[in-house]
Amino acid sequence: MSVKVKRKLWVLSAFMPVRLRYNNKAVGTLYGSQDLEILTDEDEGELKYYQPIGRNDRLNVKSGDIVQVEETVNGKLFSLLFVALMIYLFSRSLGIINFMNSSNYEELLMMEQIIFGIIFVIALIGFFFKTHKLVLLNR
Repeated sequence: MSVKVKRKLWVLSAFMPVRLRYNNKAVGTLYGSQDLEILTDEDEGELKYYQPIGRNDRLNVKSGDIVQVEETVNGKLFSLLFVALMIYLFSRSLGIINFMNSSNYEELLMMEQIIFGIIFVIALIGFFFKTHKLVLLNR
């Protein structure tokens, strides 16, 4: 008997592993859009993914079920926020975005610091939200 687990790839899913447990036993880790087949002698069990800081998602599964690991809306928003921040920092370091020629240079730098502070607080709060969910595909 087995349970098959698939992972749906989104923006940053390839960089964040999802550790799976079946009946509180570690059964594997999914990177990117991998599949994992959990071989078991039991007909039913509890499948959950382990996230160190945030909340874990649990799902009762039966033998032969197909489960997909997807990102939640919060996970997608935090991923997009991270990508936007990296694009901004990269273009700022290359000089594509430059405030030196502006007459209100100091005001723009202060606004930039405030926005970075807000993004940092949002990112810290984001560590405590559930970023993935388990979805049963065959029921």
